[in-house]
Amino acid sequence: MPGALSKDLLDPTERVSEILTGLIMVLAFTGSFSVATAGPAEVRSMFIGAFGCNLASGIVDGVFYMMDRLAKRGRGLEPAELPRFDKNDWLGAVLVCLLVVGSTFPVLIPFLFMHDGTRALRASHGISIVMMFFIGYVYGRNIGHRPWVVGFAMVLLGSALAGLTIVLGG
Repeated sequence: MPGALSKDLLDPTERVSEILTGLIMVLAFTGSFSVATAGPAEVRSMFIGAFGCNLASGIVDGVFYMMDRLAKRGRGLEPAELPRFDKNDWLGAVLVCLLVVGSTFPVLIPFLFMHDGTRALRASHGISIVMMFFIGYVYGRNIGHRPWVVGFAMVLLGSALAGLTIVLGG
């Protein structure tokens, strides 16, 4: 039932882009994190910053989702009618937010449980790569392309975008 509901609210492309956005944003934090000089306070600060950034982004993306739904619904209406939000618009906005924020946690979990910063960072990046591959694989199946190829392409694309985000100071 939840899978059917999410398919009605967001198409596969929207779901992939929201999760990838969350991953890229959290990678911008972890990729610019210096484990050589980091102590518990710095790890905590990075964790809070990454989570807060993705929460804010999820809320913004949810609001934009609702604006898009309202705009699409308003096209072609008579001037006397006003488009309105419905329950699915609100649910879709919450789902968008949850996808962005939810993609943060798997990447940050190593920093909560591993005391060695270098190993935590490597584990975090490994989790990111696996997530990007899985997202691409599922997306490839949904769009009728070879899932393995799309999975590897998503790893390359996501890594390149995360690197660009880090270089540009994001």
